Amino acid sequence: MNQGLNQLVFGWLHKLSGIYWLSDWVIIFFAKFLPIILFVWFLVIIYKSSYSKKLFLWQVVFWCLSLLISWVAIGGGIHYFYPVLRPHVLLNFTPVVADNFTPATPSGHALFLFTLVGSLYYFSKKDFNLFLVLSTLACIARVISGNHWPFDILLGAIISLVTVFTLEKFFKYN
Repeated sequence: MNQGLNQLVFGWLHKLSGIYWLSDWVIIFFAKFLPIILFVWFLVIIYKSSYSKKLFLWQVVFWCLSLLISWVAIGGGIHYFYPVLRPHVLLNFTPVVADNFTPATPSGHALFLFTLVGSLYYFSKKDFNLFLVLSTLACIARVISGNHWPFDILLGAIISLVTVFTLEKFFKYN
């Protein structure tokens, strides 16, 4: 993504923070707590949809493998070889959601959430759309809060979804 476009979209979204305490609370909820809720909900969904313990275990292992490849291998490699400063570090402001100073690209939250989304595409199609919308909102809240550039989110989502869809081709449950 063109850096100018990245900063333009970031500036437009980040203007939504700091307006009112209630809007900041909503941003904090979506950016910080919604991912935790989605993870627990994901585990409940796959547990309830599994007709055997073997299937549940396979689904958990598949998701963990997807996360390991996308977050640790690919995301970690990008962090190491192409470190990008977070917006609040580069532009010197305090973000709505306090975060660490690790490289921004790709977003770890996007990598995490979109492995859930991609996995649900195979495990529970009826919950897929809702998870897609909520994960997207959580990631947009990370941009609004000042922790990520829009490109960080987009790259994290693409890496995760491609990883999940590729792994599914090799590891189908019989």
